[in-house]
Amino acid sequence: MWVRAVAAANRFGPFVLAAILSARVWSYTVDDAYISLRYARNLALGRGLVFNPGEWVEGYTNFLWTVVLAVPHALGVDAVLAAKLLGFAAVVATVEGVGRLERVAAPGRALGLAPWFLASSLPFVGHGVFGLETAAYAALVVWGVVRMAAELQSPERRPWGSGTLFGIAATVRPDAPLWAGLAFAVLPAHPWSRDNLVRALAAAAPLLLLTAFRLAVYGHPVPNTLPAKTGDAMAQIVGGSVYLTEYLTWLGPVAGLVGFGGVVALGRPSRLRVYAALAVACWTGYVVLVGGDWMIAWRFLAPAEPLLFALAAAGLADVWHRWGRSGRAVVVGACLLGVAGRVGSTRDLAARVDVEDSNWKRMLDAPVAWLQQAPPGEVAFADLGYVGYVTDRPIFDLLGLMAPEIARLEGGYTRKDGRGLVEAVVRRRPTYVFLLSLGRDCHHPIHEGMRAIYEQPDRIFQRNYVVAAVVPWYGDMVGCFWEHAHADAPRRMRQLFDFEAPSDLLEWSLEGEAPVVAFGPIPGQAPVAGVHGAGHLSTVLPGRGDAARGRAVSPSFILDRDVLAWRVGGGFVAGVAVMLEVDGQVVRRASGRNTEGLDAIFMDVRPWRGRSARIVVEDAATGPWGHVLLDDVRSFDLPGLPPPAPPGDPDGD
Repeated sequence: MWVRAVAAANRFGPFVLAAILSARVWSYTVDDAYISLRYARNLALGRGLVFNPGEWVEGYTNFLWTVVLAVPHALGVDAVLAAKLLGFAAVVATVEGVGRLERVAAPGRALGLAPWFLASSLPFVGHGVFGLETAAYAALVVWGVVRMAAELQSPERRPWGSGTLFGIAATVRPDAPLWAGLAFAVLPAHPWSRDNLVRALAAAAPLLLLTAFRLAVYGHPVPNTLPAKTGDAMAQIVGGSVYLTEYLTWLGPVAGLVGFGGVVALGRPSRLRVYAALAVACWTGYVVLVGGDWMIAWRFLAPAEPLLFALAAAGLADVWHRWGRSGRAVVVGACLLGVAGRVGSTRDLAARVDVEDSNWKRMLDAPVAWLQQAPPGEVAFADLGYVGYVTDRPIFDLLGLMAPEIARLEGGYTRKDGRGLVEAVVRRRPTYVFLLSLGRDCHHPIHEGMRAIYEQPDRIFQRNYVVAAVVPWYGDMVGCFWEHAHADAPRRMRQLFDFEAPSDLLEWSLEGEAPVVAFGPIPGQAPVAGVHGAGHLSTVLPGRGDAARGRAVSPSFILDRDVLAWRVGGGFVAGVAVMLEVDGQVVRRASGRNTEGLDAIFMDVRPWRGRSARIVVEDAATGPWGHVLLDDVRSFDLPGLPPPAPPGDPDGD
């Protein structure tokens, strides 16, 4: 009786374990899953297989998975739940398949360890329920190998079965030909046999059809993700090596157990064992070459685990049966050590998934909430999956997955920076651009691409965009929604001049010694108060003080808001003023109150709305208080203003 109980536990226990692990991390959905879900929803709604309606760009790599997810959208079923259930079903299928592979690799001697190895792997089981195609892809590859082994053992089986499974796998992920090509080359005794050619043709047919579809619909034979995620081979290899090292470190004792089993298995090689070793090695090299990916729990290495574990289990079966009592002791001891390591590493990784889940939701909830209440318009975003799916807004992808003009730029994934990125954004003219910044303001972007957008010497971005909202992100970071300043943009605050760097005066016309961008008082000057940010414009100079004189004229801009505001300080003496000129005529003038404090001054500029204006800073005085301080020039609409008064005294409000 107990023998049957143990056999039943060994047979069905891995499925129970996989269910427990899946439930443990069920709530987490990786952001990229929402990219496929948005494509699927648009397909179900009749918009086509697109991310943004009307833009035919293949920004996904999992064609069949995406198409399948259109079904729950069409039926009105929760598509996220459907993706998780399909993924878990694929986990179960793969666990069953890896057990079959172990029995083929160790005929008559299999211990049933491979299903346990796979079912206890949180990277594999987790990515089965994180919303992407990982487990479905692995299931198709594993069952393709199982089917091919059966075809080779029983010639009466038709050879196209395994080829079809490999071909379907190629429509789920474009790298499936690596597994299939090695299988066709290594598993048969005669690779050029008629049956093997039929098998290869069956595998190629779905891929050829998908390529024809890509050419017809998207105009390219490969997804746009290929140029977006490549472009810096050395950085990819370094990143991929770190990725692999982190995975092996996480495996801990299990790495030694699996490595030991694999080496022993190759001591008695069969074609299947050699194939498994070569396939895992080639896949690992491929993952290192492409640089891994950003997602938690090593998604790119998960598809290699079934073959790796089947090979290791076959080797441990050899030890158990061929080394006698000492061999059984070795296997039991190694497995106990592996279990101890697996429990600890799985607990730690599950906790990291919890943190990732919590942080991701907390970070994205604020941008989503703001976009849901903001006026319509396209938004340029980097982490666009969840935001794009929930808001359904047009998205301009700053990472290039859905933007060929960015994907083709130099640099690797997330490093497509430089002038080309800025020009792509300005040329596209999205209504909003979302940039992450450090330090609770919007002047310190944290990512290379974001800094490239913000820090161009000619300030092309700042000339076209102004801050519309600041939302919390994570830690000391904030998310900044910059709004395009073109005439048909929604009317909120527009930052015109903020003097946060000396380069802010590059486009101004300067005469004389002053002004300059200052970052605090000069020696002998009283503390400056009322400054917005770190810097301000000043005509008081070190070594010259109030004796410095000069004039500055800003670039022209359109008065496209109701109110113009600025902060002005310094002297209230003749020859010192800040003026607003419209079509060459001074219409508003302001000066300080003989203090170093900058006062906010608001001016109704509706009488000149739509006309060209510029700011003039004049310091012709050399005596006491002969200087001007200026900062934070902005314009905005203010609902409820009374009808505008006729233009009058420039010194009025």
